[in-house]
Amino acid sequence: MPFAPGHYQRISESRTRGRRERWVLVTGSMVTIAVVAVALFSLTSHELRSSRGCLGFTYAMAMGGEQKQACGAQARKLCAKPPQLGGLAHDFAVRLEHACRAADLPYKTSRS
Repeated sequence: MPFAPGHYQRISESRTRGRRERWVLVTGSMVTIAVVAVALFSLTSHELRSSRGCLGFTYAMAMGGEQKQACGAQARKLCAKPPQLGGLAHDFAVRLEHACRAADLPYKTSRS
């Protein structure tokens, strides 16, 4: 296929972008960076933690995940007398026990 005279020179030169094209590229880049930053922040910053007398944990139930957060007297009461929720709440009991131990609160098991 024959090319027109000067074809190589036209395709090898760097093309200058106009003002509007540069503006669209900068705006698109900034929006992309913002979306990625928000996604990373939301995926890494919502974990509840248990420490210093406060409970914070996520557990599975029949209809999906739940979160439990308690501090002070409410946390001590929850660890001293864990609720009896039945067979479906085994994950809650296990995670409550771990959270109580992480928060340095005494946990009363059903066996004791």
